Amino acid sequence: MKKILLTGSEGFVGRNLLEVLRQRNDFVLCSPRQCDVDLTDSADVARCVDAFHPDLIIHSATSNTVGKGYDSNVCEQNLRMFFNLLRHRPQGCLIYTLCSGSSYNRENWAEKMTEDYLGVHIPADSQGFSKFVIASYAKHLEDVVTLRLFGIFGKYEDYRYKFISNTITKRLAGLDVTLFRDAIYDYLDVTDFCNIIEQLFDRNVRTGDFNVTPDDSIKLSQVIETVDHCLGINKGYQIANPGLGKTYTGCNKKLCAILDNFQFSPIEVSIRRLVSHYTNNRQEIDCESLKQDQLLQYAKSINSP
Repeated sequence: MKKILLTGSEGFVGRNLLEVLRQRNDFVLCSPRQCDVDLTDSADVARCVDAFHPDLIIHSATSNTVGKGYDSNVCEQNLRMFFNLLRHRPQGCLIYTLCSGSSYNRENWAEKMTEDYLGVHIPADSQGFSKFVIASYAKHLEDVVTLRLFGIFGKYEDYRYKFISNTITKRLAGLDVTLFRDAIYDYLDVTDFCNIIEQLFDRNVRTGDFNVTPDDSIKLSQVIETVDHCLGINKGYQIANPGLGKTYTGCNKKLCAILDNFQFSPIEVSIRRLVSHYTNNRQEIDCESLKQDQLLQYAKSINSP
């Protein structure tokens, strides 16, 4: 029976993957916590990998976030984690490593970026640069698949800083919603991403650099309107600045060719599912934290002159 090592199982994406993979009985799953294995420590990684001897490593761990930002040494942490896993993986072990659209450099984002856009511009920020280095290096390796995420959303994300969850929880808390500036994004349901991981695993896809992003893009203002529709309300919202911000979308043709035109969940279906999640867990929403509107403050900070 094959063995899968999942890193980052305490994070948003990793936690969702853990729930899905635990439901299968055709492989053995190991999902060490951060306190169990320090992925930036070569000896620690060697002990973990040697003890479990995985056939597949799904690497969803990343540097710890601080609000919407990252630790000051995010680049070194991300590089050490990836290269430690790469160095100590058993012969023939496959790695699925999670990347980000930030590897294309935020200031140069374009509409429906393809995988070949990697390297056209070098990311200026440390987190994006680390993802760029890993993705660039991985392109020349055997048994390494890079999965590039753009706007991924779903349960367990930090609703204080993640736009769709932030909008839903503000509405449930009776708070107004203010959008710094409208923009067009690709938002992928984390449930779809988990399904894609399973399909890649089942099809034994062992190489490639893929944008994992849906067919259809959406304006942020349309997200708010969809949330309100799902909640059956019409409260309106404010847009602080006119015009459109940076478009954050990717081309998924390469992925769809591998998966035979995977059917992504309609955005309204995904948002309705997330609305139901927060409605059922309403008592856990920290209204005081939402009132501080840290997401809006972050948007202001990265768009300041």
